Amino acid sequence: MTRGPVAPAAAGSRPPSPSPYAAKPWLRLLAPAQRAPVEPRPTVLHAFRAAAHRAPGRTAPAYFDGRVTYAEADALSDSVAGHLAVHGVRRGDRVAVMLQNTPHCVLAVLAAWKAGAVVVPLNPRYKAGEVGHVLRDSGATALVCDGRAWSAYVREAAAGSAVRAVLTARDRDFQTRDDPRVLPPDPDPAPAPTDATPATPATPVTPDPAEAAVRGPQVVPGYWGLPDESAAAFPDGELRTGDVGFMDADGWLYVVDRMKDMISASGFTVWPREVEDVLHTHPAVREAAVVGVPDPNRGESVKAYVSLLPGTSVEPAELSAYCAARTAAYKYPRQVEILPVLPKTTSGKILRRELRDRG
Repeated sequence: MTRGPVAPAAAGSRPPSPSPYAAKPWLRLLAPAQRAPVEPRPTVLHAFRAAAHRAPGRTAPAYFDGRVTYAEADALSDSVAGHLAVHGVRRGDRVAVMLQNTPHCVLAVLAAWKAGAVVVPLNPRYKAGEVGHVLRDSGATALVCDGRAWSAYVREAAAGSAVRAVLTARDRDFQTRDDPRVLPPDPDPAPAPTDATPATPATPVTPDPAEAAVRGPQVVPGYWGLPDESAAAFPDGELRTGDVGFMDADGWLYVVDRMKDMISASGFTVWPREVEDVLHTHPAVREAAVVGVPDPNRGESVKAYVSLLPGTSVEPAELSAYCAARTAAYKYPRQVEILPVLPKTTSGKILRRELRDRG
């Protein structure tokens, strides 16, 4: 992939050199069939419908001993889409989906797309405060969630949001046996073809690290409700990923660091600001900074550094438990270290990298 159009050089200046990766050196590593042009479907929904037309009897989602064919998934999601439309969901509305990895999740996403809506995924591990924030911030008008979660805390969390239609599901709806530990063989084991949209980062061929950039139909247009952040992260529609790396002469990309502070704990994304905001609500905390530290099992683990208000005291374990009660289980800091003050720049900004290097 190449960068966007280059502006004309100013009078008397050197003309811009062509992008060093415009020749796409990675193509030399691919077989002729792999270099053939790819014509993606207009949307994932188009790809699903094509698969349902091509092989209606093939298994789509499978859940323990329950299986749903493409034809059944198409019909069931049509029904849910109609229900959403009857309850006022219109093109461009947001539908929040808060479900475990079950067939319901697939059907809910398909249904929202068929209704012309935008899917807002909510992690089913979210606590009430997190759910309420996402619902209000996104402006979701409909919600699909587990029935037990709705009764236990989601109903209360949705209060004050724009949600006016709620669908609930049970995780055993698609199972046919009481003991689902044994998964029967797929009645149609032929390999499936529908299609992927992986991010393909590209950086200049240089030994010096540079920020990885992505352009393509899989890149979102921007961040919801954050125009300034969107303008900075998506110049000319090109996503600056925040990953730092370099590409060698053969087109292999090496990611060596991250410019952003995102933490990846057990495959889940944790934004430090979320955890810091929770810590700042504790009556003893003056300032807080959250970083990712290496973890042999999780990849990264969440660690918090805090300083306390004068005249207060609190144990690290108490702060960890405080966060655990208010955030999803993968977010709360497993480690908390209390410092007299947090390191800062001359302008007062907390030095996350210095804290991360402390480990």
